[in-house]
Amino acid sequence: MSESYTNFKENNKVNKSFSLIIVILCMLFSCNELPDKPVRDNIFDTNASFDDEPPIAHISVSQDTGFINETYFEFSAKSSIEEEHPDAVLYYKWDLNNDGIWDTELSSNENIKVIYSDSDHSISNSIKLYEPGELTIKLFVLGALNKSTTISYTIYVYDHPKIVLDWKVDLFSSRFYFDASGSADWTGDENLEMRWDFNNDNIWDTDWNNNKLINYLIDDSYGNTWGTKLEVKDRFNFTSEILTEQYRPDISGLVAYFPFSGNCLDSSGNNLNGTNYGATPAEDRFGNPERALYFNGSNDYIDLGKNEKLKPSDYISISTWIKLEEAGGIFTNNDSCDQNYGFNWSASRVTAGSGKDNIYITIGTSYNGWKHIVLTYSKDRLWCDHIFLYINGHKGGYDSVCRHIPNIVYKNSSSVIGKICNNYFKGTLDEIYIFNRALSIEDVKNLYHSRE
Repeated sequence: MSESYTNFKENNKVNKSFSLIIVILCMLFSCNELPDKPVRDNIFDTNASFDDEPPIAHISVSQDTGFINETYFEFSAKSSIEEEHPDAVLYYKWDLNNDGIWDTELSSNENIKVIYSDSDHSISNSIKLYEPGELTIKLFVLGALNKSTTISYTIYVYDHPKIVLDWKVDLFSSRFYFDASGSADWTGDENLEMRWDFNNDNIWDTDWNNNKLINYLIDDSYGNTWGTKLEVKDRFNFTSEILTEQYRPDISGLVAYFPFSGNCLDSSGNNLNGTNYGATPAEDRFGNPERALYFNGSNDYIDLGKNEKLKPSDYISISTWIKLEEAGGIFTNNDSCDQNYGFNWSASRVTAGSGKDNIYITIGTSYNGWKHIVLTYSKDRLWCDHIFLYINGHKGGYDSVCRHIPNIVYKNSSSVIGKICNNYFKGTLDEIYIFNRALSIEDVKNLYHSRE
C-alpha cells in the first residue's frame, strides 16, 4: 500500500472525527439556526478554546424619548464586538415592544428603524405599542462558537393628550357650544389645561384654564365659514391641537319646526301646529325624557292640516332625528295614497310627484340607533328635479331626472307626520324642520349639530 493512500485514509478518519465533534458540541450547546445567507464561516473556529466568552452586545439609539405615531427611533448594534474573534460575523435579532416575541429574524443587519403605533393601521416600519410610557427593548447577539448575549435598553414612548370634542349650535341665536369632556392624557388623567381660539386668527381668546365647556356668540366679523381651534396641555406639558369648521346658521325659508318637547307645536313662529293622534312622549337621542315622540306603527300619526306653506312647488327640505323600528311612512305633504302627488318620505323611499309620475330615491332601512336624516328636493332652471339624501351630516344618496314639468303637484290633502296613506311608521322622531328651499351641505351640518 502506498504512503499517499495511507495518508488519505488517516486524514479521512480525522475529518470524520472532527465532524462528529461538531455534532456533539451542537447537541451540548444548542446551536442556533442561522439564515441561509450570508454563509457563516466561523461557526466553529479551530483556533478557539472552549472557554471563549460570548460577544459583547451594545445598543445605541437615535433618541431616548418620542411619541406614538410620530417619532422614528433608530436602533444600532454596530458597536457590538467579538473580542476574542474580531473577524467573526455577528448576527442580531430584536424584540422592540417587550412582548417576548422577536420582531426580526436573525441577520447580520446592525441597524433598524421603527415607529411605534397605537393601532393596527399600516405605517411604514411600524411596531404595535400596547401601552405608552417606559419601554424595554431587547437585543440578541450571536457570535463565534454559537455564543450569544441578550441585553436590554429602556426608551420612553409617550402619547399626546387625546382630544374628545363635540360642538352644538343654537340655530336661532347663532351661539356655539363646545364640550371637550372626555379629553385625557395617555395615562387617562382628565385634568388638562386648555385654551381656545374662536375664529382661528392665531390669537388665543382664552388663557390656559381647566374649563372643558365653553360657548361663544358670533357676530358679522366671522363670515360664513370659520374654524375654532382648541389646544390642550397635560401635566407632562405635552400638547395636542384640533381645528373644527363652523358655519353661519341660516334659517331662512323655515316653514315649520317641531321640537316634540312633549307636544307637536310648531316653534318656527308660523303656528303650523299639529294634531296628535296617539304618538306618545319618549326619550330623545340624549336620553332626556319626553323630548321626542314615539309612533307605534299601527295608528299613531300627527295631522298638520292642509296649509299651503307646507306644499312648496319647487324646493323643499326636511330634517329629523329618527330611531327606526319598522319601515313606514314618515312624512307626506299630500296624504292621498297616490305618490304621483306631493312630497312623500317613507323609511325606504322618497318621491316627488308631478301628477303623472314621480322622481324617487331609495333609502336603506338598516338604521341602527338614532340617525340624523335630511332630504332636499329642488328644481333647476331647466326644470330638472334633484333629490339629495344626507345621513349624519354626510351625503348618502342622490337622484335626478329632467321631466320638464314645472312644479310638484298636490291634491287637496293634509300634510301628515307618521304615516303615508295606511303605511304607518314605527319608531321615534325628534326635531323635525321643514324648509321651502334646498339646504346646502353647510346647513345640513349645522342641523346635525343643532342644540335642542
